[in-house]
Amino acid sequence: MRAASSPARFARRAVQLIRFRDIIIGPLSCPTTQVISSRRLWRTCGAFRHEIPIFKPSLCWSKLVRSGVPMANALTIKKDHLPRGELERRAAQYVRMSTDKQVYSIANQMALIAAYASVHGLAIVETYSDEGKSGLQIKNRAGLQRLIRDVTTGSADYGQLLVYDVSRWGRFQDLDESAHYEFLCRQAGVKVEYCAEEFKNDFSTASTLGKYIKRTLAADFSRDLSARVHACHSRVIRQGFSVGAPRTYGLRRELVDQKQRPRQILEKGEVKFLQSDRVRIRQGPPHEVAVVKWIFAQCLKGKTDEWIARDLNRREVATSTGHPWNSALVYRILKNEAFIGNLVYNRVSRKLKGPRVFNPPDQWIRVEGCIDPIVSNSLFERVQKLLASRRIEISETEMLARLRKTLRKRGRLTTGIINSTVGLPCFHTYLRHFGSIREAFRLIGYTSERDHTYIDAKESWAEEIATLCREIRAHLKKLGRKAKASEDQLFIGKEVLLNFRVARAYLYPGCLSQYRIPFIRKVVGRWVVVVRLTDEAKSVLDYVLIPKARLVKPDTRDGVRFTDAARERLGFDIFDSPHALAAGIHRSLSIGRTKAAKQALAAPGALIAKAR
Repeated sequence: MRAASSPARFARRAVQLIRFRDIIIGPLSCPTTQVISSRRLWRTCGAFRHEIPIFKPSLCWSKLVRSGVPMANALTIKKDHLPRGELERRAAQYVRMSTDKQVYSIANQMALIAAYASVHGLAIVETYSDEGKSGLQIKNRAGLQRLIRDVTTGSADYGQLLVYDVSRWGRFQDLDESAHYEFLCRQAGVKVEYCAEEFKNDFSTASTLGKYIKRTLAADFSRDLSARVHACHSRVIRQGFSVGAPRTYGLRRELVDQKQRPRQILEKGEVKFLQSDRVRIRQGPPHEVAVVKWIFAQCLKGKTDEWIARDLNRREVATSTGHPWNSALVYRILKNEAFIGNLVYNRVSRKLKGPRVFNPPDQWIRVEGCIDPIVSNSLFERVQKLLASRRIEISETEMLARLRKTLRKRGRLTTGIINSTVGLPCFHTYLRHFGSIREAFRLIGYTSERDHTYIDAKESWAEEIATLCREIRAHLKKLGRKAKASEDQLFIGKEVLLNFRVARAYLYPGCLSQYRIPFIRKVVGRWVVVVRLTDEAKSVLDYVLIPKARLVKPDTRDGVRFTDAARERLGFDIFDSPHALAAGIHRSLSIGRTKAAKQALAAPGALIAKAR
């Protein structure tokens, strides 16, 4: 809705619309339907949570915004200024806007709802708001989720829900979804009213048809908008410009004006500020360009993606995101045509928040020669042929036959034997095809002597680690520290703060339990949080905070073990809950370093292995 020139004019127009609607279809059944003037309405709007003076011609809307009054609260009427007798006269409001650029959308919705409530003698006692949220899904819409939760659990203390129009529920492609949310409200005894619609929500045939048409138009609007955006992006790509792809290692996004004169290099999160400007891709810093050339050269020498990633991490070469290198990142660089000067668009699409779809090559949009190449076409083609030769399609029957042959030759099977045997698919390939390595062993009649208790629970512990990351981030946020969480890492800014590892107990007769920390060579950042499991690997024993300097050295193997005696001797901090762990991390960041970290600085060469 277009922003009004002033709150008084907007409120005056809202009252006229509501009066006109009541003349045509009749007023709502309300004990005291009031007829108020626009000045009285604005006087009522002045009795908000933040006191606003009675409107004067010199007080314009922009001054109201600049005065520091929050827009989401400024148009919510105080409970003290409205009658609160019957439940039917208590109302909640739900407002939503799709993008952050719609500055006045929420304010205008709340202004019209406030006018509607004043005319019909309703007191707005609750506000549910989703700002800058897409209407295609209920996911990530905390306001709507809280509304449905309050209504369905019986905690809603109001009898009516005021919504600007039907499309505010969402532009769902399934028309029954928004109807379902309205039904949940109605089932709980909460009446839904659409303040800006021309029909009355009274279950009549006209009302039912009107809502269905509005929902259809809302869904169709999203489909049309998606098609227009895709056509616009395709046109921009064909002109040789980028349309918002994330930054790639070795490349940078450059902002140019209408005449393609450079303005600046866009960093992560930065976007263009003029519609007439364009973004093009150019080569990145010289050291990143050199790394890209080195990756292609090593691939031609027969080095695997895993070897290249390990070598880059060993040399502490930083990625564009701050994460450590991995085989997937190396593979994406080797497959990226941008390094030979081509832009490729529409390889993968995800329309209307639906699932990702890999489009066939004939639907790709390829623009050649719009980027300064980093590697030659001949080198790129040789690498593509080499990558294609590494992928060989064999049937599951053949996979089992080769595994059985390896068993007869080696006498036993382990992950290391499978990965090192020439002509045998890797361990993860068997996992993808058969669900587990034990199932593949069972199909060939082999029983491993290894204890698989931890392996059975490995996937669930990965989920527990991801949950722990989010909990620690939430605790640190309450303590005033901004952090981001991934699956097994916690970031503060671009720095990796914490790495999370699960350590199970290894039991040996007559010895203390040993706890093995896996994947140590992939650790980056300041600390490692070791989640120690009980002897049965069924629950968490405690959390150990260990500085990275005590674990990682150039000759460190991909797994370090320690005992309780070693932990106490080295002074590693131990915590019994995520809350205590977060408090300890916050305290360590505040005072400088933990006791273990100070010891690590004093003797950086001391390893856990020496203290067993």
